[in-house]
Amino acid sequence: MKKIGFSGAHRTGKTTLARAFAARNGLPFHETKVTSTFAQQSARAMESMTGPEGFKARLAQQEMITHHIAKILIYSESTAVFDRTMLDVYAYSTYYLRQQMNTFDHDGSHIEALYRLLGEVVRRMVLQDFTFVIQTGIPYHEDATKASQESQQIINDLIVKAAEAYLPANRYFVMPQEIISFDERMEVVYDVCKTLKLIKG
Repeated sequence: MKKIGFSGAHRTGKTTLARAFAARNGLPFHETKVTSTFAQQSARAMESMTGPEGFKARLAQQEMITHHIAKILIYSESTAVFDRTMLDVYAYSTYYLRQQMNTFDHDGSHIEALYRLLGEVVRRMVLQDFTFVIQTGIPYHEDATKASQESQQIINDLIVKAAEAYLPANRYFVMPQEIISFDERMEVVYDVCKTLKLIKG
């Protein structure tokens, strides 16, 4: 039995799929509720922030999210399902902090801060035993409080590349983009878990 995470860009259906998979198999489910860390500013508002102050604010927020998810993983049951992983943190941190750095004359200290955070995130990837990367493909529904659709595919690609770079091949599975049916996705996840003996039964 393992800690199984679902990773993916915003609005890809990963939380719905993770919750349903946990329920189907009688496993504890942990919704990381990352949006609750955006209590003072929504993701869309953060996208519009620029300059050194925007970078500083985004860095602090990504650090908080890193610690938040790590705490959930560390103190959860030995067998459980999660709707986010450190792959998500890595991709969103990379995307948003690089975006912020493009808005001002950054120096070595900003690059160092970014890579220090990413290094911490990579080290914590061992907290999850297996990760399903849920790719884009389902219809995108705009939400003014969520990150934009423009960033969705970029973050999707960053997550896939991070998995390939930092996780052993037997510790993750990338859902093919052409599979968008909820039922089909569920069967794929179940079959992979059964094949790799990630769940009993």
